[in-house]
Amino acid sequence: MTETAIRVDRQGDPVANHASVRIRHDDAVLIEMDMATKHLECYCDGLDEAGTPFVELLTTEGTPGIGATANFTRLAFPEFPGLAPAIVEAGRYSVRILLAKPRDEDGSRDAAPPEDAAVLRVAKAINGPHVPVPEGSPRTLEELREVRWGMLSRMEQAARLNEARSAILALCAA
Repeated sequence: MTETAIRVDRQGDPVANHASVRIRHDDAVLIEMDMATKHLECYCDGLDEAGTPFVELLTTEGTPGIGATANFTRLAFPEFPGLAPAIVEAGRYSVRILLAKPRDEDGSRDAAPPEDAAVLRVAKAINGPHVPVPEGSPRTLEELREVRWGMLSRMEQAARLNEARSAILALCAA
């Protein structure tokens, strides 16, 4: 693991000790931050005006000595411009952030595998709804699945995508 720079754009109650790069690839980087403040949650993430990835962290009811507050901390990763937070997982002692190359407007990354569309469609079907749309409904089943998909967090979407990949692999192996 190698250390990486953390730029503190706003210091709130959550305090980071240091950040390390666990995995580095051309299209993705996995960062693990050791936190001085424990039991956090990700409040917001994205890219700032300069294209630098950032996360905003909040304390929770389980944070020792502080509890849940609205005093968030915004941390940026200037070493990785252009990579966007894809998954943020706040654990008891650390925060893991997967930064990935953002998808193009058509939903692809430069050379996205063609099976991505099938995996996404299966993931949305797994997420539901699972019952037929009533006759005369103004929405199609695909539209309802798209709405429900949009209601999921990134972590939940990632879980559904993994379930879909597993289902497709199981069907192909059968």
